[in-house]
Amino acid sequence: MYHLCYCWSQTNNSTISFFSICLLPLLCQLQVRISATTKRVLRLLIIMQDLQDIKNQLSSKDLFDAFKMQLVKDFEQSNLPADFVKALEPSYLSILKKIAFELQRNEKSSDFNLMHLLYRIDISEAQLEKYLNEYKNENYFNVIAELIIKRVLQKVVIKQYYKNH
Repeated sequence: MYHLCYCWSQTNNSTISFFSICLLPLLCQLQVRISATTKRVLRLLIIMQDLQDIKNQLSSKDLFDAFKMQLVKDFEQSNLPADFVKALEPSYLSILKKIAFELQRNEKSSDFNLMHLLYRIDISEAQLEKYLNEYKNENYFNVIAELIIKRVLQKVVIKQYYKNH
């Protein structure tokens, strides 16, 4: 079980999906002991892959409020202004645009450190590089904002899940 938990925190979303979809049934078939909680969390992480599911999660008031609190925490602990978060609406595109705008606006600031923010949110350089390569024709800050939204929402969903179980 420790290895599975370690695997989640050290890997990117596609690996999580691969693990959950391909290996989880095999491990169950081989009667490898995986707790029911571990299985549920893996399924939650798969759900977070789909844009429509992200939009649905953001429409939940409790999750959206927790998302905003986590976003404020991550930005502030990275020495970035987080006052824009208060005005966020539970719309994926609106959130994406505002985060991308804030990243771009702060880029020229002397104390702006994007890698520090991504590290704080738990987005690795490898994930960033992979995602940027996949979306070469997209705006750099939009791609990073999407990664931030997905990861912050994952953290919130997992925290909420464990809080309720």
